[in-house]
Amino acid sequence: MLVAAYVVDTEDGQYFIEPDQTTICDLITGLSPSNSFLVVLPDTDAPTWHASVTRQGAGYLVEHRDENGRDTKTTATDPTQITTGLIAWLQQRP
Repeated sequence: MLVAAYVVDTEDGQYFIEPDQTTICDLITGLSPSNSFLVVLPDTDAPTWHASVTRQGAGYLVEHRDENGRDTKTTATDPTQITTGLIAWLQQRP
């Protein structure tokens, strides 16, 4: 299944256009107190959805907001599972 065109932007200013699954996982693993979150957005000037991953203690807060304004928040500890979930969620975006 195709994934909507997207970008990933980190708190410390790193910007990636359609990074692969390994890069996303590496970015999540690299989150730290000085670079504590990343945001996944559609590659457009007027984004209608986004997802974010924020480092929280030994785990992560994962937030999704879809194109209909629905928010979901979950916590997780495994960057690989978070990445797999993000890719699956991206596959459902228009």
